Amino acid sequence: MSFFLEFLTNIKERIFISSKDTEVIKAKKIIWYAFFGAIIMIFIVSYFLFVTLTFQANHVKVPHINGDNVYVALNKLADKNLVANVTPRYSEEFEEGMVFEQKEGQGSIVKKGRTISFFVSLGQPQTSLPDYSGYSLFQLVEALDKKYVNAELPFIINAPIYEFNERLEKGKIIRQSPEEGTPISKVKEISLWVSNGPKEEGKKILSSFVKQHLNEIMAELSDYEIFYTLNFTPVSRERNDLIITEQSIGEGALVDDIIKENKTLTLAVNKYVKKPEENEVSNVFIYDLPEKPIPYDFVVKVTDAEALEETLLAIQTKGNISLSIPYTAPKFSKIMVHIDDEKVKEEEVVAREVEATN
Repeated sequence: MSFFLEFLTNIKERIFISSKDTEVIKAKKIIWYAFFGAIIMIFIVSYFLFVTLTFQANHVKVPHINGDNVYVALNKLADKNLVANVTPRYSEEFEEGMVFEQKEGQGSIVKKGRTISFFVSLGQPQTSLPDYSGYSLFQLVEALDKKYVNAELPFIINAPIYEFNERLEKGKIIRQSPEEGTPISKVKEISLWVSNGPKEEGKKILSSFVKQHLNEIMAELSDYEIFYTLNFTPVSRERNDLIITEQSIGEGALVDDIIKENKTLTLAVNKYVKKPEENEVSNVFIYDLPEKPIPYDFVVKVTDAEALEETLLAIQTKGNISLSIPYTAPKFSKIMVHIDDEKVKEEEVVAREVEATN
C-alpha cells in the first residue's frame, strides 16, 4: 500500500507544478502543458469540423417556394437535391401554375433526397359542370380529386348505368345528366352512362333492382352467381317493407366483369320495424348464410311465449351472404332460423334501440 501511495506521489510531483520545483522544472512543465493542450485543442477542432462538414454535406435548407411558378419551384428543389411531390388543386387565391401550401417550411433543415410536398394552383374552380364524356371512371376520379380537396364533392355521383355502345370503347363515359354547362350550385346528383363496348350476344347484364321487392328479384340474383350483400334499413311504413332503394353496381354492368373483378353487389333494402310497445323490444338479428350450389329457402321467424309466429324474412338464396335484420318482437320471444324447413338456429331476443325512418 505504501508503495502505491509513493508511486502516486511521484506521478503528481512530475505532472503538477509545486513550490518545491525549481524555475527550470516549472518552465519545462509549462511547456508540456502547452504542448498537450495544443494537441487536445487540435483534436476537438478537427472533430467539430468533421461533424459539421459531414452534416452540411448530407443536409440542406428547404427553399421558400410559396407563390413561385411551379417550374421555378422545381428548379429550386432540384438545386438542393430535393424531390418534389406536386398535387394540383383549384384555388380562388392563386393563379394557375403558382405554388401554395408548402408542407415543409422555408429554412427547415432536411436530408438531401427528402420529398417536399406542395400544391400547385389550377386556377379558379369551375362554376359549371364540365363534360365528362370520353373519360374513364378512373380519369373522372382523378379530375374530381384535383378539383375538390379531400374529395368533398358538392354533389352525389350515382352508381353508373352501363350500356353497349359501338362508338366508345369499354369503360368510357357515354353521357351524363345534368349536361355540361349546368351551374354546379344547382347540381345535387350526377348520373353517368358507361360503355360496355360493342354488343356481344349471350352476355349477361345486371338488371336495375331499385324500387323492386326483394322477393321478386332473388331468383334472378342467384342466377347471376355473383357476390352480393343486403343492407337493411329500418322503416316505419309497412308498405315499404323489403323494397330495394339502392344498388352499388349500376344496371347494365356485364356480369362477367363483376365476377372477374371480384366485385360485391350491395343492395339497400327497407325493412319494416314497428315501434315497440310496452312489452316489446327492438334489435337486429345477424346471421351468416351458408353457400349452397342450388337456391334454398331461408326463413327467419319470431315465436312468442304463446307460440304465435311472425315471419321476419323469407327469401330464396344460394347463400354466402351476411344479413343484419332489424326487428321488433315481444319480450321473451325466440328467433328461429329455418333452411328448407329445417330449424338450424334458435336464440332469445335481446332489447336494443332501433331507429326506423319513413
